[in-house]
Amino acid sequence: MTWSAAQYTRFKAERTRPGRDPDAVTPDDGTVLPPFPRLFLLAEKP
Repeated sequence: MTWSAAQYTRFKAERTRPGRDPDAVTPDDGTVLPPFPRLFLLAEKP
């Protein structure tokens, strides 16, 4: 699953917003973005 430019921009904005958990992937409005490929690979390790 790849990211669109809009999704990536939104994700970066969410991560850098003050008071936001930088590791949270789900924005406050409840929508879910696809995981970063790097995070996805880390999550698959046993």
